Amino acid sequence: MNKKILIVLLFLLLVLPSCKKKETIDVQDINNEEIAYKSISETDDGYEIIINYLNKFYSYSSFKAEQTGNVTSKVLFFNYEQVITASTERKDGIIKYHNNSSSSLVTTNVTATFNNNMVNCIDQGEESNLTKDEYRKKYGVTPDDGSLLGFIITRDAILDFKKELLEDGNYQLIIKLDGNLSGTNNKIQKKYFGDLNDYPNYEEVIITLITNNDYLPIKSIIDAKYQISKNVIGNLNCIEHLEELYNVN
Repeated sequence: MNKKILIVLLFLLLVLPSCKKKETIDVQDINNEEIAYKSISETDDGYEIIINYLNKFYSYSSFKAEQTGNVTSKVLFFNYEQVITASTERKDGIIKYHNNSSSSLVTTNVTATFNNNMVNCIDQGEESNLTKDEYRKKYGVTPDDGSLLGFIITRDAILDFKKELLEDGNYQLIIKLDGNLSGTNNKIQKKYFGDLNDYPNYEEVIITLITNNDYLPIKSIIDAKYQISKNVIGNLNCIEHLEELYNVN
């Protein structure tokens, strides 16, 4: 291919996507429905099961979660990977959250301590004190917001649901979500931690939960596909895989 044509094509691919007008979305409040408690074995209603899981998940006074995973993509001859680690610890009404996201193009490191309506935040070494609403507007997701791993659960957002009784007596719940309908706050978080030009557009979101019959959280897995726009490398189709392990006292 002629070198001049190749340069023009690279310009169109990498530069023009960042020139389009960018939308701004507002963080969305989450108010999970109050429903009658049913164990997993007592119902096949996926929405009821997920809401019961979330109500139990956010009720623990002592709680730890460790998340690891990555986002991978390829554009032309470039391989791109973003490695993600995060942790959450809840104890005596205080929540400590840490997120580290690193790639060849960007590294973010955020530590936040939530105490009632105030958040002490250290972002890339710079400390600030924010209200929880200010934090949510900037980062999208908080560790006590009622979401399912950053996604807002409604009946309309659930595209498919399966439950499976495992050999050890625990349950595996496989939830397919409409990521664009349920992922408003998650998109804000991804845009910030990925240093993106715009919010991601979801193609697929599948969340797998491992829990017992009474909703004790054991493990969660996110498998997602989405498109992003990023400076230097342009538009990317991304594959995300995150795993989170829980320790509840």
